[in-house]
Amino acid sequence: NGTKFSILYGSGAVEGVCDQDLVTFGYLKAQNQIFAETTKEPGLPWLVGRFDGILGMGWKEISVNKITPVFQTLMEQKEVEAGQFSFYLSATPGKGLSELALGGVDADHFTGSFTYTNVTKDGYWQIAAQKLTFGNATVNSNFQAVVDSGTSLLAFPLGKAVEMNKQLGCQDYGLECVFEACPDFNKLPVMTVTIDGKPYTLDASDYILQIQQEGQPTQCISGIMGMPALPEHLGAILGDVFMRKYYTTFDMANNRVGFALANHN
Repeated sequence: NGTKFSILYGSGAVEGVCDQDLVTFGYLKAQNQIFAETTKEPGLPWLVGRFDGILGMGWKEISVNKITPVFQTLMEQKEVEAGQFSFYLSATPGKGLSELALGGVDADHFTGSFTYTNVTKDGYWQIAAQKLTFGNATVNSNFQAVVDSGTSLLAFPLGKAVEMNKQLGCQDYGLECVFEACPDFNKLPVMTVTIDGKPYTLDASDYILQIQQEGQPTQCISGIMGMPALPEHLGAILGDVFMRKYYTTFDMANNRVGFALANHN
């Protein structure tokens, strides 16, 4: 429709114009959906990233130009059975088994029942957490956290991330902390995030990424990342490392997020 837009991300920027068209997801149709078309993508991530675009699943409050996000359009046009979407992130790299469910949950991908927590601020999917522990040490208490599929790792304020990675013995290279050799996971601390009184645990096998390339030894990278620009009110971003272990449903209709143990069998 000719409207200009620009977005500054944590690792790059885009600018361009806005278009309006029919957007489809399988049999779901978002009529007259406004979306952004980039004409400039300065920054290294756009050169090396293997993706065709970015699908924002947050709230309208943080949408550039106040464009209605596509899932809210699907809700308003009654295209989805329920006003929620859910992520299953596969633990098997390279197999393409991950899944985004629009309009509900996929019972094949989780076990047990969901525990829900209310969104504390519309915008990002922000919730309240009571405690973060690493081994026997309390790292943070009574803080806000964002649950975000667009963040690959677990992001914390820089000082706290450096403190935790130091216990792991990896070599800090800024945004990444790399192990010279993969450690014995059984000897490393358990991370626990307490949300609405329920502890969500991550073992070392959950928060350490094992990168396998043909003909090369397995490389281990800490899934704990420090962000110097993390807003003061945020104590954590619970990204894919967390969501891989805990199947996550984003219930937009009821302003809440639900977690259940993912089924990787």
